[in-house]
Amino acid sequence: MDERSISTMSRIVLVVQNIVQVSEFYRDVLQLKPIFDPKVAPLEWVEFNTGPCRIALQVATQVDGVPSTYNSIVFYAEDVVATRAELLSRGAPMGETEDVGDFQQCQGQDPEGNKFLISNRPALSYPTP
Repeated sequence: MDERSISTMSRIVLVVQNIVQVSEFYRDVLQLKPIFDPKVAPLEWVEFNTGPCRIALQVATQVDGVPSTYNSIVFYAEDVVATRAELLSRGAPMGETEDVGDFQQCQGQDPEGNKFLISNRPALSYPTP
């Protein structure tokens, strides 16, 4: 059994300006199967089935009139609070734990400012059509 608190990458989140165009690229050109059909789902978040680690597209949000464009890697952690504390003790810069619907998440960053999330939302939480 793996004793690490972070052992699985569940998704890579790409922040995009035009989610319809980028969704069509991943669906039509790369032929990945969308978890949420961009034709009927809210056009703020779309995931593509790529196996155990999914690709997620998220619409860029505006901060002071400038769209955010950072991407992030999401790691699964069963206990986000405990994992956050462990990462803080090892010197990782970590934000506060957030409750988002039925799951928790916490953002961190590496020494060059690349964002990552720890979340207890597993990649397999959505059924594929």
